[in-house]
Amino acid sequence: MLKKEYLTVFTHKGFNIQTQKVAVPATGDQLGYVIDNYFFIERTYDLLQDAAEL
Repeated sequence: MLKKEYLTVFTHKGFNIQTQKVAVPATGDQLGYVIDNYFFIERTYDLLQDAAEL
């Protein structure tokens, strides 16, 4: 679903929580975690725990 290459680091309540395999902030990449679901599009979480608190 996501455009860049992401790695699933945790699955919670059936949602994959992912982070970019390679992130370069200078090119606009976000550091942190995303939820691979269209309900959570454009949201980035600094901590894995924050992403898991759906």
